[in-house]
Amino acid sequence: MSLSSHAPVQEPLTEKSGRPTRSWTLFFERVMQVQLLELDTTLAPKTVDLQTVTGRNVLIKDAGGLAGTNNITVTGTVDGVVNPVINTNYGSLWIYWNGSKWLTLVQS
Repeated sequence: MSLSSHAPVQEPLTEKSGRPTRSWTLFFERVMQVQLLELDTTLAPKTVDLQTVTGRNVLIKDAGGLAGTNNITVTGTVDGVVNPVINTNYGSLWIYWNGSKWLTLVQS
């Protein structure tokens, strides 16, 4: 992940006294690469092994829409949960590696 900044933007403001003041706002743009794993659950359950993923940010998605029947098991530990399961049709799990463990960003 990299962090880039844009030129500061000067914004004129007026205090309650009517005197103009200045404020500087810096805009930062975060560039993040996400590994998307779209899994087809229409025929069978699926497994994602966290030891084999290549990204630090991973989005696992039930693209087949049948994870309620054919679960997606994530092999590893996420937020202290061993082998979490996506068991909702069209469900997803977005996780990231913080350098020592996997954590959840979003789960649906």
